[in-house]
Amino acid sequence: WFPRRYIGIISGFSQFIGTLGPILAGGPIIKLLMDSDLSWQRLMDLIGFVGFAMVMIMFILIRNKKRNGKSVTIYLREERPFQDYLKTLSKNPQVWFIAIYSGLIYIPLTLLGGAWGIPYIKSMGFSTQEAANVISLMWIGYAIGALFVGSISDRISRRRPILIFSALVSMMLVLAMILASQQSLLYYSVLFALLGCVIAGQTVAFSTIAEHVDFATKATAMGINNMSVTLLSSVSPIIAGYLINFSYQRQPITLIPSDFVNGFMLMPVLSAIGAIIAIFFIKETFCKFQKDPVFLKVDYNANTANG
Repeated sequence: WFPRRYIGIISGFSQFIGTLGPILAGGPIIKLLMDSDLSWQRLMDLIGFVGFAMVMIMFILIRNKKRNGKSVTIYLREERPFQDYLKTLSKNPQVWFIAIYSGLIYIPLTLLGGAWGIPYIKSMGFSTQEAANVISLMWIGYAIGALFVGSISDRISRRRPILIFSALVSMMLVLAMILASQQSLLYYSVLFALLGCVIAGQTVAFSTIAEHVDFATKATAMGINNMSVTLLSSVSPIIAGYLINFSYQRQPITLIPSDFVNGFMLMPVLSAIGAIIAIFFIKETFCKFQKDPVFLKVDYNANTANG
């Protein structure tokens, strides 16, 4: 539906819309539950109803792009089985480098914005409401960053500088959080917001992976990128949890900030690996599709075609 030169902006905007859920699921939802008689079970019912309503709206409104009535793009290629597309992608090292990078860079957002962020903030004496607000700020930062990084990348016609910047700066911000514990709530609010904004550079990876494959495998490649993010996001909280559990031997169990150091060191280490991948292994596309199809523009008459 949109010009190809705006692929970075559109990818970022889609990520911005996707973060509205996590933003509302932090401080706003907790405040709603605390200030009302609504139970969490009833809240889940309402969220499910909203999700169903959104599905129906999408079913009604979303359509394939209309032809302009004057010309049509015809792709001259033989249809192949799905496994052939996977085989083609498996032989493209850029697909795996970019997918692994995406999964590694997203991990701080998973650990801090989901599994361990609220317990960590609470371990420093802040309330559940305050901790949830900090987590919401992280997702707000990610949403704002997602809006701008794609536009910046498209404007400078570069992908790799954004990917490298995201990996290196997120590593430094996480280290600033780990090494400077027991700071003010404002300190963590700003830090988490900046971290979310920087991690949003990962959204450029979706544009990058689409530009490294041919037209027929573009959607599958983006699916592999998303699979890597989801897979590593599901494994990393478990690993971090084991590392955190090994850090204390107290009864009753009461976590303090130092208990999180071993588990949270996972984040800067993986971000450093992501930076190495971006610097040495991911190739620059200059915002151009590297395997463009050959287009043949011809006059198209719908009545003639139907006849």
